[in-house]
Amino acid sequence: MKTLLVSILLLAAVGITYPMINEETTNVCSALERRLIIVLSARDRGNSAALVIGALQSALSNGSIVRNLMKRRDPDIPPFLTCGLAYWRVLLDPDQAESIINALGTPARTGENAPPAGKRSPL
Repeated sequence: MKTLLVSILLLAAVGITYPMINEETTNVCSALERRLIIVLSARDRGNSAALVIGALQSALSNGSIVRNLMKRRDPDIPPFLTCGLAYWRVLLDPDQAESIINALGTPARTGENAPPAGKRSPL
């Protein structure tokens, strides 16, 4: 039982710290911002604006844009968890980047506006 608990804690620690180490950032939401910029700028190689935004991202935002959007979307879940989950989704499937950006742009739907059980949002 002790080794299972240690293994779960170690896996959780790696899951949260790897994005920061891989993207050379100070928090998970900043790592997600940087990963989204990298993935989307790689798709549109002729877009120099994406390169400028990527270069200025750490100075201008440092994750606050994505953190605020995640907090607005899911106010009861700590943003570092939702940012971490979204980061791993983009890392493992780069095609998810666009759907994550679209999902962040729409407010969370609760109550009567919520989608049916099988139609959950990508986040």
